[in-house]
Amino acid sequence: KDACEDMSWQLHNDDVVYHKKDCTPSVVIRIGYGSYEGQARIGFVNEDLANFSTGRWASTADCHLLEYGDKLCAMADLEDATEKHQLVKKGSIYLYRGFNEDGDLLLDRISKHPAMRVIMFKEHFQHFSLE
Repeated sequence: KDACEDMSWQLHNDDVVYHKKDCTPSVVIRIGYGSYEGQARIGFVNEDLANFSTGRWASTADCHLLEYGDKLCAMADLEDATEKHQLVKKGSIYLYRGFNEDGDLLLDRISKHPAMRVIMFKEHFQHFSLE
């Protein structure tokens, strides 16, 4: 196997990834070794990641690591996690900014000037696809 294809050195437990053409983000549960070398066990963000049987093995070469500044698209109309309950419209594009201390998703809406910070409950993360 070509060393350039092996992306496992970039992935760590709890990293958020998009696998192949999946619209829903996944979380790295564990990195494979031995006969699972070059693979990671991943589970969708809305699954019970503490359950040992959760997830599936995936080639790390087929996983895109979600990084600060990546573009995400809302796949449904949602309300944000603030007291204002701002509407996040389906099709809106946001920049990924990580998670806050409560584990909520931080996004910046890029069509507004200046960019508008949006906080989403972690359970709504499943409704954002990689742009």
